[in-house]
This record gives sequence, structure tokens and C-alpha cells, in this order.
Amino acid sequence: MRSVPLDIQIQNALQLANALKVRLSQTAATKETDGSSALEQEAIDDEIAQLVRTLETVRAAGKEIQSQNQALAAECRYYQGLFDLATDGCLITDAKGIIQRANHAAVTLLNHTKETLEGTPFVQFLVDNEQAVFQTYLARLQDRRLTRIKNWEVQVQPIDQQDFPAMLTGVAVLDEEDRLTGLLWQLRDISERKQIEHDLQESRRRLQALFDHTQDAILLANDQAEYVDVNPAACTLLGYRREELLCLKLWDLTPATNLETGQKLWKEFNRCGSLAGEYEMQRKDKTKIIADFRAVANIIPGLHLSVLRDITKRKQAEKEILDQRDRAKALANVSDIFAQSGLDAKDVWHQIVRHAAKQIGDVCVMTLLSDDGQWLTPCAYYHADPEVLDFVHSLLASDPSRVASSLPGQVVRTGKALCISEIPQEQIMTRIESKNRPFIKKVGIHSLLIVPLRAQDRIIGTLGLSRDTPGSPYTADQQLFLQQIADRAALFIENARLFEEVKQQSTHLRALTRRLAEVQEVERAALARELHDQIGQNLTGLDLNLTIIQGQLATVSDPARPFIQPRLDDSLTLVEEMGERIRNLMSELMPPVLDDYGLVAALQWYGRKVASRMGFTITVRGKEPATRLAASTEQALFRITQEALTNVARHARAKAVTITVEADDSKVCLVIADNGHGFIASDIGQKTARPRWGIMMMAERAKAIGGRCRIESTPGQGTRVVVQVPLVTVS
Repeated sequence: MRSVPLDIQIQNALQLANALKVRLSQTAATKETDGSSALEQEAIDDEIAQLVRTLETVRAAGKEIQSQNQALAAECRYYQGLFDLATDGCLITDAKGIIQRANHAAVTLLNHTKETLEGTPFVQFLVDNEQAVFQTYLARLQDRRLTRIKNWEVQVQPIDQQDFPAMLTGVAVLDEEDRLTGLLWQLRDISERKQIEHDLQESRRRLQALFDHTQDAILLANDQAEYVDVNPAACTLLGYRREELLCLKLWDLTPATNLETGQKLWKEFNRCGSLAGEYEMQRKDKTKIIADFRAVANIIPGLHLSVLRDITKRKQAEKEILDQRDRAKALANVSDIFAQSGLDAKDVWHQIVRHAAKQIGDVCVMTLLSDDGQWLTPCAYYHADPEVLDFVHSLLASDPSRVASSLPGQVVRTGKALCISEIPQEQIMTRIESKNRPFIKKVGIHSLLIVPLRAQDRIIGTLGLSRDTPGSPYTADQQLFLQQIADRAALFIENARLFEEVKQQSTHLRALTRRLAEVQEVERAALARELHDQIGQNLTGLDLNLTIIQGQLATVSDPARPFIQPRLDDSLTLVEEMGERIRNLMSELMPPVLDDYGLVAALQWYGRKVASRMGFTITVRGKEPATRLAASTEQALFRITQEALTNVARHARAKAVTITVEADDSKVCLVIADNGHGFIASDIGQKTARPRWGIMMMAERAKAIGGRCRIESTPGQGTRVVVQVPLVTVS
């Protein structure tokens, strides 16, 4: 049932009450004249009951209105709170755009107070060139057919502040009769968003420039391994136009021989999410390249990034470097073979041909020229296959070739290397000696390289290689490498011949050094005796004479005495100092302690003497051997110690020195160790280093008595001089 409005219910109740009032008045008048009837009384009661019901309805409606008013007030407070606490600026204006209310955010954005904002036209807070547009939008909102203006970007000008970009949204508020009652505006500061958009645009521009101009190839593929975007560097690398690459898959750029490996890598990439390494690819012209790649999956869901760099030339250069390294290592090994003078010649030859065959291969043969220059005799040969090696041995062992008719002989005659890149098998038969034809039939020669063995300006033999299989001819680099081996091999003959001469000269030099040391000791002893017998006696006499003069001068009252006495005293002092110096010099030239008590006692005496003059301590450890050492051994070790301590004083800046003497049944070991700043021991003997005469003299003294001297030193960790000599005692 449709409810009756409250004001109508109240009007009806008033009408009933007035009617009841009239009726009661008439009833009272009637009763006074002729009395009322029961029927009229019943009608009055009905009207009263109806009035009561109407009044009850009015009271209930009043309570409902009160409740609705309370709910409406609460809702108004809720919306007021939302209005005030909104993070965006909110403004309520009238239909002409005059601000009626503003929330806290709007007050902050416009740099105003609520009181001063109310009654101010909103258009005043827009920059000049935006105000005309605002009037247009205001007219649209005033048109009741357009009640909302969305996403209008304006430039807001707050009071006394820098203008900023904002997003303005306007809504027309209509009453129940569709009449415009006001306008609601939402104002959002988009300065940060605009900055982010600007930065994003700049970043996108930079990324696009990087994508377009980077030297590395960049390819984007989907989950089906189809290329969806590539940069110009990728087109250059692979030889395709961009449109062509976008029609290809990863497998279209993979050589058939590498397809299985590529598919495994793709599965591994999808599983791990990233992959890096080297990959062989095929360009449009079918040439193959090696690319260094870095791949990352799902940089955007379903989009995978690959960055490629062509390293084909680098790989080729690396291979060449590795080959050169192997060759240099082989040459170093050959040099080491020669350095091992204990190896006999045959062993040296076999190691050389083995190195050459392994580096270049396949069969390597070395021949030597006979004294009459007519024959070439095989002296060593090698092949990695033992069966082939046995076959070569059966053909070549002790079977010389004629220089006049063989291919190695041609190299000897001309002095130039012989390199035949490709040899048809039917032609080689006519060019070699008949004794070598079984080798051609069994093994084959498809490429040949023979170089001369050159010792200075003479050719003493050949070093040759032959290839068993076709398609891999010898190169110029390999020829150069083989010639380097051959040159070193040729030098070995001269080295072997000169070795005995050098050995004899070395023995003679040691004998001379030993004799020189003996002569030095004799000269030292003679000089010490001369100092003692002549200069020492003269100084003693001079001291006595000066003393006598001083005694006589004391009895004379000569006016010149005060002048003579100081000079006489000074002369006596000088004589005493000179005597002390001569005694020290005599002890160093011919230490009496060394002759009387032995090496350890002499080192202890000399250590105390040096320590008293220098700024470091000297500790001597060890004891004299049970049997007295030979005089030459004691003298050499003592002189080496003197030289070592002199070097410590000059260069080491040490605080302490330890001298250790140890002897066993076969040798004597002397160690002089300091805690100074040290040096790089490997610099000793370098051509660029300045001569170290003291170290050289210590080494020569040790060699002269059949021993050796080595220097151990590291910067910052001190120096050790270690001398080991054979134990030679007094018979």
C-alpha cells in the first residue's frame, strides 16, 4: 500500500479534529434542546477513534523522520570526512565557478586558507592561457546534458609558488528536479607523474638509441624461437635484412651439423632462464661465424633477449696464439734437451723428432751428412703409430741416401728448405729412391717438408716431415717452426764439441781461482809481517822518542813550551791511533785466531769486532769440527763471511745477523742470515743489473775449493748466504 505523506496525514488529522469540534458543539446544543440520540453518539465515537488513529500515525511518522534525520546527519559527517581527508584536492563551487568549500589537500595545493578560498573564483588559480579553456568547460558543466568533464590537464598557479601540472575533473551536481545546484572539482597534482613520464620517455629514447647503434647484435625472440625484433648490428652480423630476420627462427641460423647442440641449448635456456657462452651460427651467405652470446629469458613475459658478438677473428687469433705457444713450448723443450748436457746425442735426436712430429707430424726423420759430404744417414725418426714406426725403422735404419739423388740431398745441395704442399701418389714414386717406395705404398706421402740442419755457415744434415693423409698441407708457419727446431738441433753438435773445451777451461779457472786465493793469503801474511816488523817497529821507536822528548820538555822552562806541549800530546795520540789501526789491519790480513783456534772461534772474534763498529748484533752458532778443517777451507769460509758482513753493513739495513756453521761426514755448511730489507735474488746475473762483485767473489771462492754459494733473498724478508763445501780436514 502506498504510504501517505506526513504533511497530508497531519492535515487530515487537523480536519478530523475541527470536524469533531464542530460535531461536539452541535451535539451539546442539541442535547440542550431535545436530547441526543444514541446514533449520533456512535458517529462521534467513530470520528474520535479515527482521529486517534490518525494522531498515532502522525506520531509514528514523526519518529521515523527523526530517525531518518539522524542517519542523514551521520552520513553527512561521513562524506564530510571523506571530503576533508581525500588525498586529491576537492573543491565545491557554485554554477559560476566561485569556490564555496575546499578540503585540506586543495588548500595545500593552492597555498591558501579555507577562509580566503571561499568566495574566490577557481579560474584565478589557473595560468593565463588555461583560463579561456576553463570557461569553455564551465559552460559544458552548466549544460545539464554534460554533467562530467574527465582528465582535463591544466597548469595550476598557486599563490606565491611555482605553477605545476594537475589533472582536473569536474562534476555537475543536480537536485531531484534536475536543476544545477553546484559543481564538484577534483584536483590532482601530477608533477611527479609527469617527471616519471618524461624520464621514461628519455629512457626509452636512450634505450632505442642504444638498441639501434650498439655494435653488438641484439635479437628478441618469442617462446617458439621466432625472432620478433632485431637491431641493425644483428642484420650486419648475419647478412640479412630486418624483414628477412623477422621471418626466421633460431634454427634457421644454426648450421645443420650444430642443430642438435642448438636445440639442447634452447632447452637449457628455457630451464635456467639465462645462458652464456659461444655458439656457431650461419650467415645468409652460408659462411659460419662464432658468436659470444648472452641470453636472458622473459625480459617481458614471452620475450627473450640475446646479445651476440662476433668473435670469429678472435678465436682464430687465439688458435694461432695457442699454436705459437705450443711451438714456443716445443722449442723451449728442445732447448731444455740441449741444456741437459748429461743426455747422449742419440737420445737428444729422438726427443727432437718426437717433438717435431707431435707438433706438425706425421713422420719425422733426421739425417746427418757424412764427412765426405756424399751421404745422408738417418739418425732418428718418429711416428705416433708404433706399427708405422717399426716399418720406418725397417726401411731407414743404417741405410744412407745419396746426396746427389735424394730429396733430402737436394736440400743439402741448395741450402734451402723443400716444401711440397700436395703430392699426387703416382708422381711421388718417380721422385724418390726405390728403397723408399714401400713406405709410399704402405703409409703414403701427401705433403713433404724438409729443412737443412745449419751450424753457422755449414749444412750438416736435414730434418724432414711427411704427411700421411691428404688435405692438410704444411704451411709457411710450420716450415719456419721446423727450421727453428733444425737450427737448434744443429747447434747441439757445436755445443757438444765445445762442451769438453768449456769443461776443461772451467777446471783450469777453478785451479787459477784457488791458486789466486792461496797467493792472496801469502800476500796478506807477508804484508802483515811487513807491518809488524817494519812499520810497527818504527812506530814503536817514534813513540819512545816522543815520550823521551815529552819527559825532557817537562824540565825545561822555555817560553815556547806552552806552544810545543799540545802538539807533542797530539803526535803521541796519533802514533797510538796509528798503531791500533795497524794492529787491526794485521788481524784482518792474517787473523791469528783463525790459525790458532779454528773457523768458529775466528768468526766469533770477527763478529764481536764488526758488531762493535756497526749498528747490528752478530750471533755465531756452531762448533768446530772434530777434526780441524784444512787451512784453505777455513780461509775461504772466513773471507766469504767477511765479504757477506761487508755487504750487510753497506746495503741491508739489518738489525741482527746470525752466522751458522754445521759440518757432517761429507760437507761443511756456512749460513750468514740477516733481517734486512732484502732484494730480488733473481736479479743477480741479469745483464741489466749492475755488477755485484762481492757476490761474485764469494761464489768464486766457494768454487775454488769445490763448493758452491747461493743467495736467498726476498724484498722485506732479509737475505741468506748459503755456502756448502766438501769436508777437507788436516791430514
